[in-house]
Amino acid sequence: PAEHYLNGGIRTGYNGRTNIEGLYSCGETAATGAHGANRLASNSLMEGLVYGWKIYQDIEKRLKSKTVKEERQVLSTVDSTVMGSAGTLDDKKAPGGTKLDILTLISSLRNMMSREVGILRDSSGLEEARDFVQFHIGNENLYNRTDKDILEFANMLTVANLIIKSASIREESRGTHMRFDFPGKDDKNWKKHIILKKDKVDFKKVD
Repeated sequence: PAEHYLNGGIRTGYNGRTNIEGLYSCGETAATGAHGANRLASNSLMEGLVYGWKIYQDIEKRLKSKTVKEERQVLSTVDSTVMGSAGTLDDKKAPGGTKLDILTLISSLRNMMSREVGILRDSSGLEEARDFVQFHIGNENLYNRTDKDILEFANMLTVANLIIKSASIREESRGTHMRFDFPGKDDKNWKKHIILKKDKVDFKKVD
């Protein structure tokens, strides 16, 4: 449930496009701006239907404008990227050659996020969750792998890191983001979206 409390997602336009060519997003994964801090589950379902259709229309339009040669070049690039990302290390190996108990780590991350980064948050809990995520996200053995569980854990760490960072930055309570240490809503300073891209933090004001 902690992922839902992010109330955000991948930033898109109204056609579902992201800033990565060929990557679209809709529904729970997207931040379209159509709903605010109290977004309900039924709204995300509606977004999935509406923006799913808009994405289909956009892809169909773009495909019609491309030649067969261009499409083959794109597919060739995708194939090369996928093949090049195959890991050279043995899956589920940690530093020193010991086995990664990946399912235990996944369970620990889920418990940590639900306990410290749920609807009710404060700086001490967010710091504890951040330390846990930062410790594991720096493990190079989680990347360039083919094992599903390890890849899932690495992706979970990425999303968790974004949630924790956003919740730590927003020093107020708004919608389903409740900070014990900042219990009031602060429209003067925080009536805006937080946009994270790698280590860069941007803001977009809400009218």
